[in-house]
Amino acid sequence: MSSNDILRKQLKHVIAALETWAKEMAPWAKIELGPLNGAWRISAVPHAPTACPFEIVIRPDRKFDINVGGEIYEDQPFDALTDIPQMVRSIANGRVLIRRWRGQATGILYSTETLIDLPGTDEGHFRRPNPDAPSIEGVEVEAEVEAFAPYRR
Repeated sequence: MSSNDILRKQLKHVIAALETWAKEMAPWAKIELGPLNGAWRISAVPHAPTACPFEIVIRPDRKFDINVGGEIYEDQPFDALTDIPQMVRSIANGRVLIRRWRGQATGILYSTETLIDLPGTDEGHFRRPNPDAPSIEGVEVEAEVEAFAPYRR
């Protein structure tokens, strides 16, 4: 079996798991899913204002883009393709933490990291430095933390 066949088979199982999740969560969030310009997309906007919205686009180039709580991480490798349904469940269960690292004296944003709790793996850890920030050398930084509630209440 070729690697493309294996990927298609994995993707089929992932999509089936996400479709099942979407049906279960429909009372708690507005969910959209399906093909999008050769890719496959799922997005959820929870009805609870303190829960975390997300969008994941699984691309045909073996990468995915994810928007979690307004933080965007593009070109993520497919290594964790089978973790995507678990990632979605963790987000819906409120197991997301966003840390924005700012200079203590200036308030300048140096980096943003999003942690989606996936037991036994670090696949749910995304980090993005601010390319416009000056050198962090010698700067005291502090974390501005944002946590989220579960979709179901």
